[in-house]
Amino acid sequence: MKEEENLIPYNFQGGFTVFLLKDWTIEEENDLINVYSEVKPKGVLQISLYKKNNKYEVNDDELALQHLDRFIDQFNVIIDKNTYKILETDDVIIATTEGVVENRFINIWVIVDEKRMVLATYNSKEKTKELSIVEDIIYGIEFDK
Repeated sequence: MKEEENLIPYNFQGGFTVFLLKDWTIEEENDLINVYSEVKPKGVLQISLYKKNNKYEVNDDELALQHLDRFIDQFNVIIDKNTYKILETDDVIIATTEGVVENRFINIWVIVDEKRMVLATYNSKEKTKELSIVEDIIYGIEFDK
């Protein structure tokens, strides 16, 4: 998605950059950004950034899974176990799943690099094609060095 000319980079708190289509909007509230389409929006993507500290005595994939499970428990998300997965790249670990909370579709990602952790959620009335754009945004996140 970053190769497209119509993408706008947005740096959040000096922690990471997301790349958005021109018709998508970002609203920043303290430690949270809301991202949504200006044209027939179906849902909202919310992203929070956390700094890791040395108090965690687990590796990054366990840390990502712990925070994903904590979010699921805290908000009583009914998840589809078939969507529960962990992905690993050279730079990050991503724990993700999708499900339903309060009769709304939700997709959850916890992304961990060596210094930071991102919690991202996308929720909408139902699962729509807009999710593929949101996934491009999430998987296109670039952490600052």
